[in-house]
Amino acid sequence: MKKILSVVLSLAMLLSLLAVPAMAEDTINIIWYNTEDTYKNNVAANPDAFDPVWSVIPEFEAATGVKVNVIAVEWGDMINTAATRVGNGEPVDLVQANDQSFPVYPARKIVQPIAQYLDLSKDCFYDSVTNAFTFGGQAYAAGNDVSPLVMYYNVDMFEANGVDLPRDLYEAGEWTWENFRRVAKELTADTDNDGEEDQFGFGYWDTDYVSFLASNGTSNLIYNEDGTISTGYLTEAGTQTMTFLQECYTVDKCMWPNSGDDTFTSGWSNGKLAMTLEFAYAILNKSANGELPFEVDWVPMPQGPSGAGDTCLAGVTGWCIGITSALPEAAAKFIEMSAEMKLASDNKVNMERYGEANVTKMNELAGKAHFVPIGIDQYWDNNYTVFTGLRSNEPVVNFLTKAEEQIKAGYESTMSN
Repeated sequence: MKKILSVVLSLAMLLSLLAVPAMAEDTINIIWYNTEDTYKNNVAANPDAFDPVWSVIPEFEAATGVKVNVIAVEWGDMINTAATRVGNGEPVDLVQANDQSFPVYPARKIVQPIAQYLDLSKDCFYDSVTNAFTFGGQAYAAGNDVSPLVMYYNVDMFEANGVDLPRDLYEAGEWTWENFRRVAKELTADTDNDGEEDQFGFGYWDTDYVSFLASNGTSNLIYNEDGTISTGYLTEAGTQTMTFLQECYTVDKCMWPNSGDDTFTSGWSNGKLAMTLEFAYAILNKSANGELPFEVDWVPMPQGPSGAGDTCLAGVTGWCIGITSALPEAAAKFIEMSAEMKLASDNKVNMERYGEANVTKMNELAGKAHFVPIGIDQYWDNNYTVFTGLRSNEPVVNFLTKAEEQIKAGYESTMSN
């Protein structure tokens, strides 16, 4: 009897499946550079580790009933993977917006305007992200992954030499380029008496000029509302910035001279560098972990004569919805949930580690930070032109004119591919 009943039930189930076509489970596809195994290893090492995809998936799937398929690739392969899938008509629901992917994504119609799916005025989204990934007057990405680039300094070196602390100058409203230059000169020295300076006031990568442009109210790349790209190089604020930096390098010689490579990092760690730039809490974390033999503090960028104050560059990423997304509303929901969860996680962890004052100020800077994606052809040729010009006696207008021509040619090449 049990066998007959089993056969009857099996037949009934088969007839039911034949009568009602099976529906494919709703799924969004996310192109991401972290595998699930990497995420699990990160959490095992640090229970506070947050991943904007893997940390969100369980809650998102439970709340929406939509499944998530993660297409894990190397970081540098995300752009090509998105372009290939869209070109093949395959679904791309979410892909990261970063410094290399714009203007490529909107120019090649890989992603779609995002304001139709999200309320970008919500507190979990930062205007700095929306502004960074706005192209041709349309916003293509949202999120709150912003890491301000701020000025760290060696407190012990300043105090040992009786030099005004940047913190005191900032709080007095006097953290200007000229005072930055003054203290950098005062802390540049030949400490081993061999006739050559081996301690410098400031040092950073060869892209230091981009941060100084931002603090003076302009930019190396300007994304215009008509979809074109220009530069602030030959504006008054641009030439003012480059003249200032060239004098710091060649006249005052208070800048680490080999900032085209990473030698300044060892100079900083060894107490031979008074000030450097770094993202968000990076150096505070090293200091708290005992990785530095001196006390550190930080302030925003010094204000340029044409700047508005507290304007800094930042590392910024966001989320885009692919043009082939079959579930853009679900993708938008994932972006919003990820942003809310990331903000809560960041604030909790950072409050515990660095205190309310640091977190409040860093969040303020993050909300209005300046960022321009650099994903155009010839960008690094332009960068080489600028940083070598700054370390030479070449007239500023000459190398800026060449750099601007490289940006224009790179933009035209990028848009035509």
